[in-house]
Amino acid sequence: MDPSRVQRSVLLARAAERADGGEVPAFAMIELTRRCNLDCAHCYAVWDRARPEMPTPRILHLLEELRDEGCLFVTFTGGEPTGHPDFLRIARRADRLRMAIQVYTNGARIDEATARELARLNLWSVHISVYGSNAATHDAIARRPGAFERVLGAARTLRGLGIDVEFSFVVMKPNVGQYDAVRDLCGSLDVRFGSDFTVTPRDNGDLSPLALRIDEDQLAEVMRKKMAAVLPPVFEAPLVVEEGPAYAFSCAAGRSTASVNAYGQVYACVSLPVPVGNLLEAPFREIWRDSAQLHEIRTAPEDRLTACRVCDRRDDCPRCPGMAFVEDGDLYGCSREAFRQATVARAVRTGARTPRAAEIEREFEAFSARVRSGGASPSGCGPRACPSCPSSRMQALSEAAGALR
Repeated sequence: MDPSRVQRSVLLARAAERADGGEVPAFAMIELTRRCNLDCAHCYAVWDRARPEMPTPRILHLLEELRDEGCLFVTFTGGEPTGHPDFLRIARRADRLRMAIQVYTNGARIDEATARELARLNLWSVHISVYGSNAATHDAIARRPGAFERVLGAARTLRGLGIDVEFSFVVMKPNVGQYDAVRDLCGSLDVRFGSDFTVTPRDNGDLSPLALRIDEDQLAEVMRKKMAAVLPPVFEAPLVVEEGPAYAFSCAAGRSTASVNAYGQVYACVSLPVPVGNLLEAPFREIWRDSAQLHEIRTAPEDRLTACRVCDRRDDCPRCPGMAFVEDGDLYGCSREAFRQATVARAVRTGARTPRAAEIEREFEAFSARVRSGGASPSGCGPRACPSCPSSRMQALSEAAGALR
């Protein structure tokens, strides 16, 4: 690891210490806009043209609020964040507030002038979405001709100014065969390689992106490659490890991370689509400190994860409560996709045969039936929870979130 990576790791460790147990939003993600110049086949973010987005003054004030609550790292995303008319003005404000800045972008709008402005800021890194090792594959998924060449141009321009760049490769059926080629492309451009094989539904409930998920053999192969070449994380919110009781949400969601969408809705995490407040109705501090939903997320005990407690795949499971909620309707229940990934990961780890999709589905249904036959709700108090039970309150929250999406 080079010295700059060591320095970054030290900063992250200090941020983790600052946030650990103190519910400090050290890491914040702000969706500047839902507008985007691409139309990616797998994208979860749906632009609702009828809904007003947060005005620039509210975003600038949000940065002040985040700073006052202890935020150290801010990520700007979208849509396409660089497409916001005040993108650089917002980034400069974060810089003046001494926040480390990260940008998630498709790279299409990053020209020489924009890159030079970014180079003047306390820019942690720029993550550019990449969907293939060549124009044919990338542009077909982005559904915009010329998108791939703009990615390459942005990467070269940013690296020429000494800016840290990572290619974020979303592994899908159309591009899984280019995994090694994209990694090699990163090497040739002196950018970091990051990959993710989790494709999620759109946030309006549309499940069509799931057809792009790689199959079990492809998943096993990608897992082997990731295990063989573990890359050090450069900007990731740390897991919250606390002494005392174990919690259902063992990640940093709502403890050291916060997420805000373009419409002003606040979330514990970008992957957990349960709104806990709206910045157009209340200040960030009030939401962060007083939200009943955030209190529920922070304090729900681990034993609410009834299925996880009896699952033999737990050690290999990447379960995300947000994914469980979006696909299976239960923040505390078993996630079908996590179960699939855990089953394949266990086979890879033990050297066993990769199971077929039909086998995993049968195992999932049998496991779910066993959990249900126990007659336990997520709170462990019977088939139906009483109205005052936290489980019922979270179910009501989940229903309300569904109406807001």
